[in-house]
Amino acid sequence: MSLAAGEKRRWYWKAEGPVDFDIRFTDGDKVTYAVKRDRMRGDGGTFAPKAARDYCWTWRASKPTRLDAKIY
Repeated sequence: MSLAAGEKRRWYWKAEGPVDFDIRFTDGDKVTYAVKRDRMRGDGGTFAPKAARDYCWTWRASKPTRLDAKIY
């Protein structure tokens, strides 16, 4: 998702099983995590980046699980 500096996005998600979640960006080969949560079943908040760039919103589970997410 391309965001300008200070452009806000609210987000919320929930899962039936434990999920790792992050919002990240890359600078060359370097990956930087703006938000990182491990083994959670849900989370939410407001994200307002300090710099304009492309951000990747990622969820990972060790086994199949239902996940509902909203970014607005």
